Amino acid sequence: MVHISMDFDCVFRSAAPSDYEELRRFLEAGWIELYAGHVSKWSVERFIREHAAGQHLDLYMATFELALIGGSIVGSINRCDDCVTALFVEKRYRGNGIGSCLLHNAEIAGGRYLEVPMFNGRAISFYERRGWSKLCTSEEDAFGTRVGSFTMGKW
Repeated sequence: MVHISMDFDCVFRSAAPSDYEELRRFLEAGWIELYAGHVSKWSVERFIREHAAGQHLDLYMATFELALIGGSIVGSINRCDDCVTALFVEKRYRGNGIGSCLLHNAEIAGGRYLEVPMFNGRAISFYERRGWSKLCTSEEDAFGTRVGSFTMGKW
């Protein structure tokens, strides 16, 4: 876990259309950081080639919440109905409560379910410490690589 000085102001707000390009780059970098060591090189190349982060934003931009420091995106979460997706915090800001705040806000808004890859032990522990439980397992297609995942829930 990375800790930096807590001497910063973090602003939480809904994503705006003007955030699109920065958020697309943020989501793309986050996916690559998380998945690159667990999927084939071809799957990573396909993710980039198919502009997957942009496609996700094209569908869900209106439901994204952001954490910003100095005007730059350092965290994001998406909640669509009762499903939480795309929780990611920039590495250097992890351990400072930003992810907890984003998740808390998504829960207040009705987020009750999420999917997390089985290989992401850090995220699974994060969710479990915040009262989420594993409900079932499944497989997802990560751009051509099959990846096991847990559905987790909180009531």
